[in-house]
Amino acid sequence: MIKLDTAKRNVRETKCDYIYTDADNVEQTAEIRVRYFSLTVRELKEFQARQDAADKAGEKVWSSDVLSERIESLPDLGDTDGKPFTISVELFDLMDLRNVEAMQKAISEDTSPKEQPSK
Repeated sequence: MIKLDTAKRNVRETKCDYIYTDADNVEQTAEIRVRYFSLTVRELKEFQARQDAADKAGEKVWSSDVLSERIESLPDLGDTDGKPFTISVELFDLMDLRNVEAMQKAISEDTSPKEQPSK
């Protein structure tokens, strides 16, 4: 029998390309791990209600707000001292938009994979 702890959030992991500028001021790309919380149906309903309310009010739900709630950790990224980042809205607000979009896409594709053709 599987004992279900509904208070504990499931963490999944995917990968995405991360663009950064190295010490020589050259743009580089590296694959990083993105650990994220798998949504429950309740969380999906709450997110959709928030999105609908924002749409009705003519407002936008920002990627930084969504990712700060969804991402558990970015184990391959650290600050200049090598310490892990604290996941926050501010962190994602300061990231290159291409990286934020890559993380969102990786999570989306991981949670809704396209069917593979049968062999």
